[in-house]
Amino acid sequence: MDSGLDAAHRPGMTTTKSPPSPKTAGLFHARIKLMESARAM
Repeated sequence: MDSGLDAAHRPGMTTTKSPPSPKTAGLFHARIKLMESARAM
């Protein structure tokens, strides 16, 4: 999964290690869920 590595290397993006704020963390997890559900289809 390269999108995870991309997000980790991009400045200002949320990483699973230290989310800057609950809002961005929620968006990040929502995006992961969307990607997982899209892959399951």
